[in-house]
Amino acid sequence: MLLWLVLILLQGLAPAAIVALTRPLVDSLAAVVGAGGAWEAIRPAVLLAILMGGLLLTQLLEAASSWIRPAQAEYVRDYISGLIHRQSTALDLPPIAGG
Repeated sequence: MLLWLVLILLQGLAPAAIVALTRPLVDSLAAVVGAGGAWEAIRPAVLLAILMGGLLLTQLLEAASSWIRPAQAEYVRDYISGLIHRQSTALDLPPIAGG
């Protein structure tokens, strides 16, 4: 239960972190352009871009998993139903008398 709560909290903070990192990233990119591409100006921009890219990738994977999870659950349910059906037809039960 606690792990689920932490996961929900982190998922809620990821979009806020993306929004919070957008301004510093844009500011650092403007500093890179203003500095003429000097490495001292590029380094903070690259670090922010990598961090923001990781957060965006996390959001994309979360969205993909929300589509994959129901499909996988349906596949497993159909597979289990098929196993039950095959097993029930394989049984050689006598007919019920007096029914």
